[in-house]
Amino acid sequence: MQQTRQGHHVVRVPSFSPAQFRTIAIATLRTPNQKKNWMYTDQSQARTWACFFGTSPKVASNIWNRLAESNKIPKGGAPRHLLYAYVLLKKYAGDDANAKMVSCTATTFRKWAWIFIPLVHDLHHQVIRMDLRLIGWNKLVTMASIVYNATTFGCFDKWPFDSKMWDVKRHKAGLKYDVASSIHNGYIVHWSGWHKGGKSDIKIFREELKSKLDAGECVEADAGCSGECCLKNPQVAKSRRAKQQKGVVRARQECVFCKMKKFQSLRGIWIHNYDKHTFAVGAVLVSIQIGLELGTVKFWDIPDYEAEYF
Repeated sequence: MQQTRQGHHVVRVPSFSPAQFRTIAIATLRTPNQKKNWMYTDQSQARTWACFFGTSPKVASNIWNRLAESNKIPKGGAPRHLLYAYVLLKKYAGDDANAKMVSCTATTFRKWAWIFIPLVHDLHHQVIRMDLRLIGWNKLVTMASIVYNATTFGCFDKWPFDSKMWDVKRHKAGLKYDVASSIHNGYIVHWSGWHKGGKSDIKIFREELKSKLDAGECVEADAGCSGECCLKNPQVAKSRRAKQQKGVVRARQECVFCKMKKFQSLRGIWIHNYDKHTFAVGAVLVSIQIGLELGTVKFWDIPDYEAEYF
C-alpha cells in the first residue's frame, strides 16, 4: 500500500496482483447484458488478454505496482485505466470504437489512455538499461555483447512534406527507432527514437549507441549497418558455427520487432502527434522487457555463444 500526499489529504494507492487484474479485465470487458456470474475459462482469459491488451496480467500488475511505488498514479487513477492504455495500443481503432470495448465514453477513454501511456513509457529508464547486457557475458569467450538493428513504423506525413521522412524500403513516410538486445540473455538494453524514416542506421548508431560501449566491445548488426570497427556484419566470423550463431542472434532481434508490431498502433499508420508515437513505442518496449523478466515473453536461448572475429 503506497501513500501520496495531495494537499491535506493522504491518497492511498494499493498494489494489485495478477489475479486481481484478471478480475478487473473481466469486469471491464463484460457487456451489460451478460450475467454477473459469467466468467472466462483460463484458456479464454489468456486469449482475451492477448487480443485486447497485447500483454499479460503479470506484466500489467508489475507495471501498476512500479507506478504505485514511485507515487506516479494520478488522482482518480484505477487499474482499469491502465488497461485503457493497452487497449489503445493494441487495437488502435479510434477512440469511439475503443471506448465501446471497455464500456466508457470516448472522452474518458482518451483522457486515461493518454495519461497512462506516458507513465508506462517513463519506466524505460529503470527497465531498459545498458548494464543488463553484462548478465551472462563472458568477455574471455567473445567480445560481442549486443545485437543492434533499426525498424520503421508508418505514419502520416505532415505538410509541408519532408523528403527525409520517406522510408525507401517501405515506400512510405515513417518514424525510425533503433533497438539493441543482449546476445547472452535476450533483454532489451537500448532504444532511441523517433528518427526520420530516411535516416541511415549507421548515423543513428553513431549518435545514440556508440558512446555507450566499452573499449573493444563488439556489436552484431546486419549488412545495412556498417562503417565502424565495433560493428560485426553477418560474414565477419572465423568459423561456420560462429556465422550460424550470428544468424540466430539476428533472427531473435527480429522477433523483438515482431512482438512490437503485434500492437496495431505500431503495425498500421500512426495518425497522432509524432511525439506521442515515442510514448507508444516506449510503453510497448517496457511491457516486452518486463515480460522477458517475468517469463511471460519468451525467446530462445543461445547457449555457448562464442563468435570470434578477425
